[in-house]
Amino acid sequence: MIYLCNTLSLHMLPYLPCGKGKRVEIKRVSMKEASYMLQNNAFRSFFGHKKSVRHLSKYLQVSIPVCRGTIELREGDVLLVAAIQSKREWEQGLKGCPTWRFYTVQVVR
Repeated sequence: MIYLCNTLSLHMLPYLPCGKGKRVEIKRVSMKEASYMLQNNAFRSFFGHKKSVRHLSKYLQVSIPVCRGTIELREGDVLLVAAIQSKREWEQGLKGCPTWRFYTVQVVR
């Protein structure tokens, strides 16, 4: 499954008993790669802010629903993180549109 959200949290990782570990791979991807991934695959959005979703949908040219919830990543899942750069400037009206950076996150063996 592909999940789309604005951040990575340790709470998204599978349960880890004390003394055990999991490897997580984080990779920066381009806007074109992120757009292609969402346009050509089923995904679930966990973006909860309408204003951010409106800009991100236009930027990636894909319809993104507004939704909140919890995610637990499993092997094979991909978390696509769309992170706003200079968020405060955008929210304060100092920038017209947000700037985005994209990352994929996967739990690996």
